[in-house]
Amino acid sequence: LVTSTPAPVAGAPTSVPPTVNPTRPAVSGPVSQTTKSRYVTYPEFANVAPITVTSPASGTAPGYIFYATLGRNTTYDTAMFIIDNFGEPVYIRNFPNIRPLQITADFKKQTVNGQDFLTYHLGGRPDMVTTGKFYVLDQSYALKGIWDIRGGFEQSGVDLHDFKLLDNGHAILFSYVGVPYDLSPYGGPVKGTVLDVVIQEQDAARNVIFQWRGLDHIPLTDTYIALTTTTPVDYMHTNGVDVDTDGNWLVSNRNTAEIVKINRSTGKLMWRLGGKKNEFIINDDTVFSFQHDIRRLPNGHVTLFDNGNLREPNTSRFVEYAIDEVNKVLTRTWQFTDNNKRYTPANGNAQRLPNGNTIGSWGRMAKVTEVTPKGDIALDIDIGAVSYRAFRFPWEATPTEAPRLAAFYATDPTTATLFFSWNGATGITAYDVYAGSTLTGTTLVTTTARTGFETRVALAGLPAGTCVFQVRPVRGTNHSLLLSNSVFRLDSAACRAVSDSARR
Repeated sequence: LVTSTPAPVAGAPTSVPPTVNPTRPAVSGPVSQTTKSRYVTYPEFANVAPITVTSPASGTAPGYIFYATLGRNTTYDTAMFIIDNFGEPVYIRNFPNIRPLQITADFKKQTVNGQDFLTYHLGGRPDMVTTGKFYVLDQSYALKGIWDIRGGFEQSGVDLHDFKLLDNGHAILFSYVGVPYDLSPYGGPVKGTVLDVVIQEQDAARNVIFQWRGLDHIPLTDTYIALTTTTPVDYMHTNGVDVDTDGNWLVSNRNTAEIVKINRSTGKLMWRLGGKKNEFIINDDTVFSFQHDIRRLPNGHVTLFDNGNLREPNTSRFVEYAIDEVNKVLTRTWQFTDNNKRYTPANGNAQRLPNGNTIGSWGRMAKVTEVTPKGDIALDIDIGAVSYRAFRFPWEATPTEAPRLAAFYATDPTTATLFFSWNGATGITAYDVYAGSTLTGTTLVTTTARTGFETRVALAGLPAGTCVFQVRPVRGTNHSLLLSNSVFRLDSAACRAVSDSARR
């Protein structure tokens, strides 16, 4: 037997017909595998956004990169991705046929009491806001939980911006709720609408145990958004919540351009940083504006993604501050601006990694970047569509869905070309390839290295009468993972008989 494993190809073999097992999703015509992540084994991924590494990985932190493309202002599908440093997908889940458009966002790993989960938002976008739910998956990608807003706000749904699972089984989530408001004192309509923010902490039974509303604490006039509009006024636009080391909450409000600290017991504002009611002396910095993603670091500092909408000229950045809450002093300790060459008016995040690097999304620029503490780019990727956030995490997963296999063959019965993949599986280094004259008579004919999301192998010198193929992934020394679907040759009467017998 002679085998070859070419590098990832630009398309399926054009010299052979695309014949596949009729019991699995059909592949019609030669299926193109391109930089748009189109795969023979997953034709449903034909319209996910392309991935292009523009600055190769060097000195990155361990783990995979997680992000979701929103699906807005693009022809590409709404989709979630886990990719490696080469831009090669490990996991893709798309939502191509949901209308009206459903947006997915905030796709990330969360660890609860030592157990890893994936969480993401899926919902629509009526009236300038997102409505939907947050979903929790385990390490086999099985659904383990759904979280929604409660307390009479169910119709508003959960907003996409942030969702935090806590070790005590609780979760923090929030919603934008339309409130009738007389805006005539500000030049707006008498019967106007203001979007209030309702932040909730729910226990494991989904009971609301703490709730905070923006209009109870932050005046409408603190916004930088016009109050003269007839459309709902998104005056605060909360986009990030973090639990501080003292148990109170740090909250980022984009449209008031400020970070506030909320007392978790009373709901009162402990301090306000940035915006029109700033209480801090800000050293060595032009103040952030329209920011995202406030996070407390182990060293006591905070990071955020500064969109910089109010800065002239407009530039965005990852930024870290030392914050003295007693004396109300903020001092910038680090930033990355890429020489002021990047600006996104909306979306974005900054995640500090265990090795000191920082990774994040540049929002509407459709770029993901990891940088070192010195400001050197460790990895830069064009992801082809807007992603609100991007993260890096170590991740181990074994899907319950079996690997997929497709076979292509010409008239020569001793040759075949196989394509195979296992969506979401991590740590796969190779595949065992089996072939035989019957389903129960297959034997190992080769082991081939995994070459990316989808691997291709060309087989030659097969025994006469070879009718059926299967593959099994290999993880380290483990050769006992799930077998793929079986694919039968259908170009001979004998093989068609074998296929018919297997389906009975």
